[in-house]
Amino acid sequence: MSVMPRCEETGANVDLHLVAYRDHETEEWTARILGADYRHLVRRWTTLSVPVSILSLATLRQLESQRKIPLGTRAARKLRDWFRHEVDNAWAQGLQSVPREPRQASFELPVDETAVDEEPFRLQG
Repeated sequence: MSVMPRCEETGANVDLHLVAYRDHETEEWTARILGADYRHLVRRWTTLSVPVSILSLATLRQLESQRKIPLGTRAARKLRDWFRHEVDNAWAQGLQSVPREPRQASFELPVDETAVDEEPFRLQG
């Protein structure tokens, strides 16, 4: 099963938006993940269209709490699953990139004996 969101109508995975609109046939207010082609068809009834690429768990929660999109839609569940999957992958990759043995940087600098005898830089004027 692919976690990556796709257009709910065409299956496209590019230029996706979370679109809230009132279905002109059923009068049901809904939110769906739609590609450009289908978004064009429902533009007259659209109340919100947000690119999926700028959404996050926090913005999705905010859109629902402000009633910009209906609560509990399939699109919101799909996006949440995707965001959580991305976060889980980032954590897993981050943990794998941590070295097994702790390393400490060396801050020992070589002592330059000639620099000690020289007069410090002075501003003219």
